Amino acid sequence: MRLKLLASAVPLAIAASLAVGSLAACAPHRNDYYDAGYNDHHRWDSHEAALYRQWEINQHMQHVEFDRRQATEQQAYWNWRHNHPGM
Repeated sequence: MRLKLLASAVPLAIAASLAVGSLAACAPHRNDYYDAGYNDHHRWDSHEAALYRQWEINQHMQHVEFDRRQATEQQAYWNWRHNHPGM
Protein backbone atom coordinates (compact mmCIF):
# COMPACT_ATOMS: atom_id res chain seq x y z
CA MET A 1 0.00 0.00 0.00
CA ARG A 2 2.77 2.43 0.93
CA LEU A 3 4.63 1.61 -2.28
CA LYS A 4 1.56 2.52 -4.37
CA LEU A 5 1.15 5.78 -2.47
CA LEU A 6 4.82 6.62 -2.94
CA ALA A 7 4.67 5.70 -6.64
CA SER A 8 1.75 8.08 -7.18
CA ALA A 9 3.36 10.89 -5.16
CA VAL A 10 6.63 10.98 -7.11
CA PRO A 11 5.15 12.17 -10.43
CA LEU A 12 3.10 14.77 -8.57
CA ALA A 13 6.21 16.08 -6.80
CA ILE A 14 8.11 16.25 -10.09
CA ALA A 15 5.27 18.13 -11.79
CA ALA A 16 5.04 20.59 -8.90
CA SER A 17 8.77 21.31 -8.94
CA LEU A 18 8.71 21.89 -12.71
CA ALA A 19 5.76 24.26 -12.38
CA VAL A 20 7.48 26.30 -9.68
CA GLY A 21 10.69 26.48 -11.74
CA SER A 22 8.89 27.71 -14.84
CA LEU A 23 7.05 30.39 -12.85
CA ALA A 24 10.30 31.68 -11.39
CA ALA A 25 11.95 31.81 -14.82
CA CYS A 26 9.38 34.21 -16.23
CA ALA A 27 9.06 36.44 -13.17
CA PRO A 28 8.74 40.12 -14.09
CA HIS A 29 11.05 42.90 -12.95
CA ARG A 30 10.44 44.45 -9.61
CA ASN A 31 8.12 47.42 -9.93
CA ASP A 32 10.08 49.79 -7.73
CA TYR A 33 13.80 50.50 -7.33
CA TYR A 34 15.41 52.59 -4.65
CA ASP A 35 18.17 54.86 -5.98
CA ALA A 36 20.54 55.36 -3.04
CA GLY A 37 22.63 57.91 -4.90
CA TYR A 38 19.70 60.29 -5.31
CA ASN A 39 17.63 58.99 -2.38
CA ASP A 40 14.53 58.39 -4.52
CA HIS A 41 12.47 55.60 -6.01
CA HIS A 42 11.97 54.68 -9.64
CA ARG A 43 9.07 52.69 -11.01
CA TRP A 44 10.13 50.00 -13.50
CA ASP A 45 7.66 49.82 -16.36
CA SER A 46 7.85 49.34 -20.13
CA HIS A 47 9.02 52.95 -20.60
CA GLU A 48 11.87 52.48 -18.10
CA ALA A 49 12.81 49.15 -19.70
CA ALA A 50 13.08 50.84 -23.11
CA LEU A 51 15.25 53.61 -21.66
CA TYR A 52 17.43 51.01 -19.98
CA ARG A 53 17.96 49.27 -23.32
CA GLN A 54 18.87 52.63 -24.85
CA TRP A 55 21.42 53.19 -22.08
CA GLU A 56 22.96 49.78 -22.78
CA ILE A 57 23.28 50.69 -26.46
CA ASN A 58 24.78 54.10 -25.67
CA GLN A 59 27.30 52.48 -23.32
CA HIS A 60 28.11 49.73 -25.88
CA MET A 61 27.07 47.08 -23.38
CA GLN A 62 25.55 43.71 -24.06
CA HIS A 63 22.01 43.33 -22.78
CA VAL A 64 21.82 42.05 -19.22
CA GLU A 65 18.64 42.14 -17.16
CA PHE A 66 18.84 45.11 -14.79
CA ASP A 67 18.38 42.84 -11.76
CA ARG A 68 21.53 40.96 -12.73
CA ARG A 69 23.78 44.00 -13.23
CA GLN A 70 26.41 44.83 -10.64
CA ALA A 71 25.41 47.54 -8.18
CA THR A 72 27.93 49.98 -9.70
CA GLU A 73 26.40 49.50 -13.16
CA GLN A 74 22.88 49.91 -11.79
CA GLN A 75 23.94 53.16 -10.15
CA ALA A 76 25.57 54.30 -13.40
CA TYR A 77 22.21 53.74 -15.12
CA TRP A 78 20.33 55.79 -12.48
CA ASN A 79 22.94 58.56 -12.79
CA TRP A 80 22.34 58.58 -16.56
CA ARG A 81 18.57 58.70 -16.00
CA HIS A 82 18.87 61.71 -13.70
CA ASN A 83 20.92 63.47 -16.36
CA HIS A 84 18.24 62.66 -18.98
CA PRO A 85 14.99 63.38 -17.10
CA GLY A 86 12.90 64.29 -20.15
CA MET A 87 13.34 60.91 -21.79
